[in-house]
Amino acid sequence: MTTLDSLLAASDFVSLNCDLNPTSFHLMNARTLAKMQPSAVLINAARGPIVDEPALVAALQAGQIAGAALDVFENEPLPASSPLLQMDHVLLAP
Repeated sequence: MTTLDSLLAASDFVSLNCDLNPTSFHLMNARTLAKMQPSAVLINAARGPIVDEPALVAALQAGQIAGAALDVFENEPLPASSPLLQMDHVLLAP
């Protein structure tokens, strides 16, 4: 067993595979994304609202994390204006 902060700091890949509930809503936010390594990749295969998308965009733009792979989004479908669509280090799946 370990803490979330320790896990985030030590992981090369963080894969989200949990349900959406009051404790997991925006689990990945500006604070938790800042705990990740600059070489780490965030993968969300769970529910879109687990990731605070504006915080993710900011972390990617600032180089706080290396990339992201998402097959779920906070707002579905992903709006055409989303900055995530323009990022080379982001993999998006419908």
